[in-house]
Amino acid sequence: YFNTPGTYYVNNRLMRSDLYVDGPGTVVHVKNSRFVGPLTGILSYAVVARHGAHVIVEDTEFKGATYDQAFSKTETGGRVDFYRVWAHGGADDGFVVAGDAHVEDSYFGPDWLEPSTGRHTDAVQSSNGGVTSLTIKNNSFDLPWSINSALFVEPFFGNGPGTVVIEHNSFSGGGYSVYVGDGNSGQHKIDKVRFKD
Repeated sequence: YFNTPGTYYVNNRLMRSDLYVDGPGTVVHVKNSRFVGPLTGILSYAVVARHGAHVIVEDTEFKGATYDQAFSKTETGGRVDFYRVWAHGGADDGFVVAGDAHVEDSYFGPDWLEPSTGRHTDAVQSSNGGVTSLTIKNNSFDLPWSINSALFVEPFFGNGPGTVVIEHNSFSGGGYSVYVGDGNSGQHKIDKVRFKD
């Protein structure tokens, strides 16, 4: 739990509980680590960024979150940057974004678990009006068709996301591989996207 302004480093760690980062000026760099579920902690998400906190994750694996757990949750005012991560074995939503997020050069799948009956499961989900910037770039999504979507962007709980950039990705899986809804107060850019069957 990090809630004091400053820059912190989490390197070469095996994590079985959440990394909870809260408050402006609190920056945590994670590198060469593994988050392995089922997770324990404050919110049971692998990485949580809230209220102006910033988390940068590089060269890290996320594996095996259970139902009602996600690999990452960004709340309004928080920011997460993921570079070269592997997220797999999830049983619920993967990365849940309600702040700023950047996901690049990462791989999702292939062994996402079958969602339980009635569950709405997305590998990356942005459905909160607190989103001001979301970039999904140079990633590969290789997921089962039984989940709802690989990437879900729809403003259910507010005025809608700000700028959304989806660029140079490969998508496979989900009832909708990419689902982008209406109502955003910013703009959506989708460019050079490849879909696989």
